[in-house]
Amino acid sequence: MTGELCRFGYTPREAGFLLLAGLQSGYFLRRQFNTHIQRECGALGQRFIDRALRLGHIRALPGFANQHLYHVCARALYQQIGEADNRNRRLHAPETVRQRLMLLDYVLARPGEDWLLTTEARRETISRLFLKSSPDLDTRLIDQVLADHQPISRDVTGALRLSFVDEGVGGFSKWERFLRHRRTLLRTDGAATVTYATFGTTRFRAAATVFRKMVGEDTGGGGVDRERLKRYFSARRLFEERRFESFDKTRLDRLREDQRAFVGEVFEDLYRRWRDDGDAALAGCVTTTARFETQSLASAYTWLSPVRFQERNIHHVTNSGTD
Repeated sequence: MTGELCRFGYTPREAGFLLLAGLQSGYFLRRQFNTHIQRECGALGQRFIDRALRLGHIRALPGFANQHLYHVCARALYQQIGEADNRNRRLHAPETVRQRLMLLDYVLARPGEDWLLTTEARRETISRLFLKSSPDLDTRLIDQVLADHQPISRDVTGALRLSFVDEGVGGFSKWERFLRHRRTLLRTDGAATVTYATFGTTRFRAAATVFRKMVGEDTGGGGVDRERLKRYFSARRLFEERRFESFDKTRLDRLREDQRAFVGEVFEDLYRRWRDDGDAALAGCVTTTARFETQSLASAYTWLSPVRFQERNIHHVTNSGTD
């Protein structure tokens, strides 16, 4: 599709960024373009922005002090790539724009992914996987999955990745709804990796708990990745026995990720039994091939929605019991 946009005079890198920004987010900053082209040169970014402004494909959104925010808004551009009715052309509330910028940061941080950008590509892939798990599936469930506009991609191995970019304010009801709508899909053979992304790491443990309750071992119909659990228990025992020569950076990172994924008394009890009885202790685990991962994003863009963050801080202070 980049070739379609190059007809307007964009370079392939500029066209590739417009596709990502337009179809995944609708909004962008010049810094994000620089990230995409892996250059810090402001002149290249400004040249791209000037061209897009001149063509009327984007518009600058005023009112954010020294922050230069741009909206990919031109119907002609979306029509050129077969998405004339894409809702990203419309203006959104600041809180939505903030989440969209975080979403674009997430996408740009994974340059090796094959992103399913168009409605047609997303629907075709999700429909095929859902129908594989349940031939009589209500198609409204597919509509629910596609309605929230969260990223869908294929990783470097070709496996499906379903991602959730959390704005990091309030509770986890949106995360729960995201998982509930995808639960059938996540219990199929060859199921996807689910990646939860937000600013910082403070919400990761709670997000992992929700994932286990919605998809994993905490519910009667759920399951756990038994092979991954075995690897985690083995690595944890080696680490606790101070056999550090068994670890390189990759294995240490995997251990930390698994510690976040398998947290709670259920897993602590299972680990104690596994140390005594070996793999037989895991025989009762209902299995699932769904994997849970987390990713920390660089910015929360609080300047777009400062009131919401003030409310969150007040809520934290009130609940902490401090004066």
